[in-house]
Amino acid sequence: MFAVGDLLFQIVLFLIILSVFYLVFRLLLNMQKSRDSKELNEKLDRIIELLEKQDKHR
Repeated sequence: MFAVGDLLFQIVLFLIILSVFYLVFRLLLNMQKSRDSKELNEKLDRIIELLEKQDKHR
C-alpha cells in the first residue's frame, strides 16, 4: 500500500513538473509577443519615414 509520504511526494513532484511546463509555455509566448512588437515597431518606423519624406517633397 501507499504511505502518506509517498503520496505527498508524488503530488509535489507532479506540481513541480506542471510548473516547469507552464514556465516554458509562458516564456515561449513572451518571446513571440516581443518579436511581433519589434516587427510592428519597424513597420511604424518605415511609415513615419515615408510620411516625412512625402512632406519634404511638398
